[in-house]
Amino acid sequence: MRAVVGHEGEMGGRAMRRLCVLTVLALTVSPAVFAQSYRHGRIRHVEEGVSIQRATETGAEEATANLPFLPGDRVWTDGGGRAEFQFAGGSLLRLDSASKLDYVAHDDGRDERTVLRLWSGALFLHLRDRRDGPFEVETPGGVVTTGNRGVIRIDVESGETRVSVYEGEAGLDGAQPVRLRAGDRVYARRGEVQEGPTTFDRTEGDEFADWDAGRQEQTAYAANRQEALPDDVAPYADELDRHGAWYYET
Repeated sequence: MRAVVGHEGEMGGRAMRRLCVLTVLALTVSPAVFAQSYRHGRIRHVEEGVSIQRATETGAEEATANLPFLPGDRVWTDGGGRAEFQFAGGSLLRLDSASKLDYVAHDDGRDERTVLRLWSGALFLHLRDRRDGPFEVETPGGVVTTGNRGVIRIDVESGETRVSVYEGEAGLDGAQPVRLRAGDRVYARRGEVQEGPTTFDRTEGDEFADWDAGRQEQTAYAANRQEALPDDVAPYADELDRHGAWYYET
């Protein structure tokens, strides 16, 4: 399978790139995702035991790969379910089992901020410096803020929030705002810092960290070639790789 994009002028070329990529992905991706705005996200990978509820619906449905992930949606994972979400610019969010997450809002302003709420459980954010703006994650311990690039884990258990920064920087906004750099970790409850910031071992692992690392390895090869691809193609490079041979031609 090949995705070939020819040069048709600035506007024509961009439209043609998108058309070709969508044509190829449509063979492997549910059409539902293409009916939604590129500004939002989609479920990229899901394991059994994940449910999603739309803002316009009273009941939940089983989450499946390539369903859109939109403002107002709520996602639950049971004791064995995990899910991966991809946003328009390629940033990835991975949600652990026994977690509850809301997609609160998307700011259409200049910074394109995405606002989430983690009620319980854990998530990893892998932020890429493309079209995605910063993220805010509301938690019982405070609001976690990010930049445009980095790797951040957030855990919420029994009302306590733990923020661990693996790459980049983050903030925890509460009664005592805290700035975190790579290697920093902080614990907070009801906006009050309970412990930290302290340094932590970024190689430490648990089942969720191991799962996240395994998923990340699958995107590593494609990431090496994404820098040479336009923004509207790059986020899908690894999926195109998995489904055959393709190339991008200017």
